[in-house]
Amino acid sequence: MNKKAGKRLLAWLLSALLAGLLTTPCLAQGDAAPRGYVALTFDDGPTAGVTTALLEGLAQRNVNATFFLCGYRIELFPELIEAYADAGHEIGIHGYSHAYLNELDATGCWLELHQTLDLLEAQNVRPTLFRAPGGLVSQTLQTEAALAGLSLIHWSVDPQDWCCTDPDELVERVMSKVQPGDIILMHELKLSSVQAALTIIDCLRQRGLEPVTVSQLATLTGRTLEPGGTYFRFS
Repeated sequence: MNKKAGKRLLAWLLSALLAGLLTTPCLAQGDAAPRGYVALTFDDGPTAGVTTALLEGLAQRNVNATFFLCGYRIELFPELIEAYADAGHEIGIHGYSHAYLNELDATGCWLELHQTLDLLEAQNVRPTLFRAPGGLVSQTLQTEAALAGLSLIHWSVDPQDWCCTDPDELVERVMSKVQPGDIILMHELKLSSVQAALTIIDCLRQRGLEPVTVSQLATLTGRTLEPGGTYFRFS
């Protein structure tokens, strides 16, 4: 082999190696159009430090998510509400106190919902989505949610990031189960969840799945979210 041919071969090998690195799963998005969509959701915010890091990471990836916020945390960090809305994220509510609401009477349910709604409406945000803490719902709670114009959003993929702080393990838990139409549950409490969520986005895109908000996913799958309706995923 002459010197010129050797240089051409070396250049080709380097190009092939680089191409392989760029197409390693979870590192880059493919060129193909998405073959499906999933909803990425976060509970329990806002949280100082964590929320800002998460919003920055989502902005870098041009992704909008759905955030289910607690009323008492809105009072702690009211300045963060504008950041969610300005970035185009969808805001839902998670009750006021994060207490389990399935054992409350109608008055208790009404207070948990409307205290939180009032805090957001004061900032010109009117949510239409509600996620009950723990996913625990009674008929009374469902009725009060319907009267408040809220759909009940559950989930179909839960990596349990509230107790697991290993980002790699969280990514594996999601990616081993996720399918088009799924609603992914995560929490806006720890930086390990932020790291995992951003990697999950990259992995989803590598697989041809695009993360969107809950309402966008419903629209894309031809569903209409009804007040009082209960939703786990969108097939």
